[in-house]
Amino acid sequence: AAAAVARRAAEAEVETAEARAAEAREQRDAAVAEADARADEAVGAERRTAEALRRTEDAMAASKAEVKEQIREASRVVGELDEAFETAQGRLAAKEKQLDRQAESAVAVRRELDSARAAAAEAEEAAEAARMDIEAAVESSVAKVVKMVQERDAALARAAAAEEEAQAA
Repeated sequence: AAAAVARRAAEAEVETAEARAAEAREQRDAAVAEADARADEAVGAERRTAEALRRTEDAMAASKAEVKEQIREASRVVGELDEAFETAQGRLAAKEKQLDRQAESAVAVRRELDSARAAAAEAEEAAEAARMDIEAAVESSVAKVVKMVQERDAALARAAAAEEEAQAA
């Protein structure tokens, strides 16, 4: 009878141990599944980050090309304005010489001189306005590039944090 009781106690202990082992296996399987899910999430985050980085690099290249084109256009406009300004200055000088040679028509020549000076001033104002427009366009493009870089850096930081979290798990 004592042997039977001991046997039943031993069987109960075995059943308890088997139940604990089954529970431990379930916990292990759940932990493995969670780790796999985190790893998949980290891989997905890394892919999204890589795609965001590629898009940022594409956008930066496009912005750089746009800025280069704006600089070329600005250089062309400035060159034209410089030529116009030099031409206006040349006309002004010619008018001043003509005024010295033609004292009898001083009043008429003085009017032409004033007109040439006004044209020179307008050309200079136009050149300054164009320069300001160009600077504004360049600043806008630079701001866009800075924003894209900040977005890329933020995406990289999020991906790094997700990777660290996945590694920590």
